[in-house]
Amino acid sequence: ALDLVQKFGHANAKPDSIPMQPIRGLLNTRGIGDEEQEPFQEATQYRSLVGGLMYLAVCTRPDIAQAVCRLARYMSKPTPAHWEAARGVLWYVKGTAVYGITYSRGEPLFGYADADWASDRDNRRSTTGYVFILHGGAVSLKSRLQPTT
Repeated sequence: ALDLVQKFGHANAKPDSIPMQPIRGLLNTRGIGDEEQEPFQEATQYRSLVGGLMYLAVCTRPDIAQAVCRLARYMSKPTPAHWEAARGVLWYVKGTAVYGITYSRGEPLFGYADADWASDRDNRRSTTGYVFILHGGAVSLKSRLQPTT
C-alpha cells in the first residue's frame, strides 16, 4: 500500500479519514444536465492508479473496494474530478496503511445492510451493500450497483 503511495508521489500528502467524499458527484465526461467536462490529460496515469488501488482492494483492502469500483467506471474518459477522487482514495490508504482486521472470542455473528437512493448520477441507479461480522472482524461483504433503476 505504501509503495503505491510512494509511486504516485504522495508520501508527504496529508492522510484522509474516509476513502471517498460522499458529496463528490463523479460523472461521465458528459453528465446529466451538465456541459462537456474537460478530459484528464494523463489518462494513463489515472488508469495506473486505479489499477493499483484495485489490486489493493481485491487482495488486502476491502474497505476501499466500493470507492475503487466507482472510480473504475470512468477508466475510458477520466476527468480532473475523477483524478482528484482517486488521489483521495490514495490519501486514505496512506492514513490507514497499518489498519487490519482483528478477531476476538465470544462476539456473535451480526450484519449490516444498506442501500442509497439513486446516487449514481449517470444512470440514477442505487448501490446496495452488506457486511457480516463474526468475532469482531468482517467475514463477508458485498457492494454492488443495482441492475435496474
